[in-house]
Amino acid sequence: GWRSPDAGVVKITTDGALNLVEGRGGAGGVARSSTAFLGAWSKPYLGVSTDPLIIEAFSLREGVRFATLRGFLHVIIEVDCLELVTLWRTRHNSRSIVAPILNVTETWLAETPSFLVTSLLADCPGNALI
Repeated sequence: GWRSPDAGVVKITTDGALNLVEGRGGAGGVARSSTAFLGAWSKPYLGVSTDPLIIEAFSLREGVRFATLRGFLHVIIEVDCLELVTLWRTRHNSRSIVAPILNVTETWLAETPSFLVTSLLADCPGNALI
């Protein structure tokens, strides 16, 4: 389950969703500190795609955008897609269709000294750290 972040750290939980009938996806997220709710965001339209991995990557990107626009300095992003965490770790050597999304996402993190991507899955073998 969800655990509170350490003091001074913001945890953002993101999730993507697909509407297969319309062939499009959206995403949303919630930001919390160790003591408070810090805000939420939603992006009901992320473009035309029926690939869940692409939508999850865009969800991660939007979570990073949310964090950087608010000036959060120490951030953990939790996703529910272990494959995305693995691809984040290997994005510089990846030929995945989501690699360009992840590489652009990384450029937004220049002002964020501490950033971690992790999975909500209990069996996650590790975290992806910049």
